[in-house]
Amino acid sequence: MTMDLNQKKNDVPVLKFQRVAKRFPNAQINAVNDVSFSVNRGDFITILGRSGSGKTTLLKMVNRIHEMTAGDIFFEGENIKNLNLQDYRRRVGYVIQQIGLFPHMTVAENIATVPSVLKWEKTRIDTRVDVLLTLVGLDPAEYRNRYPGKLSGGQQQRVGLARAMAAEPDLMLMDEPFGALDAITRQTLQDELVKIQQKLNTTILFVTHDIQEAFKLGDRVIIMDEGEIQQYATPINILFEPANDFVSQLVSAEDAVQKLKVLRAGAIASDLGFQTKSGDLRIDKDVYLDKVLARFFETRAEYFVVTGKDGQPIGQISWEQFKNFAQFRKDGVDSKKEAV
Repeated sequence: MTMDLNQKKNDVPVLKFQRVAKRFPNAQINAVNDVSFSVNRGDFITILGRSGSGKTTLLKMVNRIHEMTAGDIFFEGENIKNLNLQDYRRRVGYVIQQIGLFPHMTVAENIATVPSVLKWEKTRIDTRVDVLLTLVGLDPAEYRNRYPGKLSGGQQQRVGLARAMAAEPDLMLMDEPFGALDAITRQTLQDELVKIQQKLNTTILFVTHDIQEAFKLGDRVIIMDEGEIQQYATPINILFEPANDFVSQLVSAEDAVQKLKVLRAGAIASDLGFQTKSGDLRIDKDVYLDKVLARFFETRAEYFVVTGKDGQPIGQISWEQFKNFAQFRKDGVDSKKEAV
């Protein structure tokens, strides 16, 4: 049997850390210590930890802002030590809290920065700018010729996101990009980022110190403390099967209502077990559980059929099952069930 190059590429993790460590000059201990993990294509991975836990250092080693002290990082199967730094960085989008738009450039010129360096044709760049502005919720006709100083913080962050995606990167690194925004704008951009990631199947590493943000956005979550990974798992597994006392204390701070806002229907869906009918009420696997609760109250349904990205049934959630879950009783929920 032969395998085409695209299939081989998809079988290789986008990112692989292998016993990576980082110690800064004059430091007594490692900022990141003996870390190993892999990220597959299309994963949305959030990295959660307190200040000083090593999460931002971990992220900055990916694009070699910080060079590792020990170990190896592989990008699509290649050791990043062997890659041309500038060429490599153009394949990795980077979004930070401070945004860093060029104030003397228009929105369109900011977004076009990397494509221009790559010498894309002007028509291709113009099309890409319009597509990305639309994707991040900004009307191209209204915003492409504005300057950053005329934008709100939320609008600037949208442009920063568009700029990072401009050259169709294989990997996106995001270092607390919404940390400086007000709560309403932050929630809106979180929701939009999830939609964008699902639409484009972009691989994302997203650093945050906010547990609700980490669990809401991440397919899987890396929890760090003292430079080491304490747990790397799906949100539901971390909530129900914390790996150690540190993780247990971290997640116990979230009350039941908050947990419903960060877990999705696919995480608790059980096997279908019956033939679906035309009258069955359906709910997408990526709908958050607080919205599932609202739908139960609105419809008084006994169950929902849970559907995947293609709209096909993948499982079900019954009212009894949901009540058991919402009360955080382990009967009625497979605590080790991965999100579909």
